[in-house]
Amino acid sequence: MEKDWMVIGRSRKGKNYIGWATEDKARSMIEFGSAVLVGDKKVKKLYQYEVLRKEVLIRDKYICHYCKKKGDTVDHIISRAEGGFSTPENLVCSCLKCNWKKSTMKYEDFMRIVNFQ
Repeated sequence: MEKDWMVIGRSRKGKNYIGWATEDKARSMIEFGSAVLVGDKKVKKLYQYEVLRKEVLIRDKYICHYCKKKGDTVDHIISRAEGGFSTPENLVCSCLKCNWKKSTMKYEDFMRIVNFQ
């Protein structure tokens, strides 16, 4: 597949960037709510990761979604490896231990493991 869709956004350091994506990836970004269509074959990412990360930690009061202890990282409910995006609905506060344990495991599978401990 050809990467012919332009993706514009801001880097973690706050600088503007331009990237490229396949049509499927661009359409998934729009459908999932992490980007909007701004022109012909051009999408704009809605979230800058570092800002979003801080907002999720504050929203979840720095409490790990999985073990209910202090959390200081964020975890993708649908992992990026499975096609998940960085959006407020797909991120939760997590402690480092739970984040590492979950890795790319499906959310439902990991929740079953956590509930048995």
